[in-house]
Amino acid sequence: MRTVIYTITFIFLGLSYSAYAQNVAPITANQVNGNDAIEKLRDARYSFNKSIIKSKKAQLSYLPKSEYIFDKPGTHTVLFEGVKFVIKENNVVSVNGITASSEVLAMVTEKLMTLDRLQYFYSEKSNQEYLSSVRSLPYIYNSDRQFFSTLRILSTTVRHIAALAKPKTSSIEFELGIAKLREPNIDRTILTDEYKTTSLTAK
Repeated sequence: MRTVIYTITFIFLGLSYSAYAQNVAPITANQVNGNDAIEKLRDARYSFNKSIIKSKKAQLSYLPKSEYIFDKPGTHTVLFEGVKFVIKENNVVSVNGITASSEVLAMVTEKLMTLDRLQYFYSEKSNQEYLSSVRSLPYIYNSDRQFFSTLRILSTTVRHIAALAKPKTSSIEFELGIAKLREPNIDRTILTDEYKTTSLTAK
């Protein structure tokens, strides 16, 4: 009974998040549609949790793959609602072509990379607990809850940044807007303690 309750809660969390994702096709091999990437990650874990109810057990061969969206090596572009975020060696170097200061770009980088690393981290925590010989359902539930929550916050944060970088937006307007953005409600200590001392950081 407890397993069913936990799983139903997982699915509810997944459904409540779906309103924040949009599905638009990727543009090129070096460009990733961010909304589509977030929705893919959310749907994969939602479908996995849903399958547990149907089969009464976890199909470990279908564990959702943990993936980064922004935190990748090399140079790539992530698009959100037509706004291009150019990433070079894990740093945001351009937002829709706006010439912003290094300080402001560093602020954007910190927000997006932190959230991206957290969603990956919580996904891996859940996966590794499923693979454990003695599973803790509360541990899995909490990891999944944090995963869905972080994806939602990432979607909201990047959408707010994208709204500030529309065509004809001046650099000053963009920088003032970034400075006024609220800090996401997340546990940053995870990235300074457990995250840096665990194999979960491996890409």
